[in-house]
Amino acid sequence: MRTLTKLVLLGTAALALTGCGGGGQGTAEAGAPVPMPPARNGEQPISAANMGHLWPLTVPGGVLTCVGDNEAVFTDPGGRSYALNERAERHHPSIEPLRAQGEGSEKISLGALRSKTLKLCPEQR
Repeated sequence: MRTLTKLVLLGTAALALTGCGGGGQGTAEAGAPVPMPPARNGEQPISAANMGHLWPLTVPGGVLTCVGDNEAVFTDPGGRSYALNERAERHHPSIEPLRAQGEGSEKISLGALRSKTLKLCPEQR
């Protein structure tokens, strides 16, 4: 009987631990971020799980691309593209409608996402 009790307690503890983390949008809040898949043809798939608490958007993921003259662009799962920097705003709408709010109603910084995108630019590779 003790073995069964221990198994039930261990199972309950495991379920309780997997439920921790707050209910973010699929982020890796409770653990380390998941590695990103490799970039291909100048495009980088990315998701909230790849950036954990640094994920700055309200959508679960998308694709990063550097186009033209260092234009950092994020494409959402629906195929809509948004500017991550001023250069990209010449050809794409602002990312602001997709920005997530952090603590204190401040928007989460785009810095990490922008930096990952600019590394895809030909001059940066």
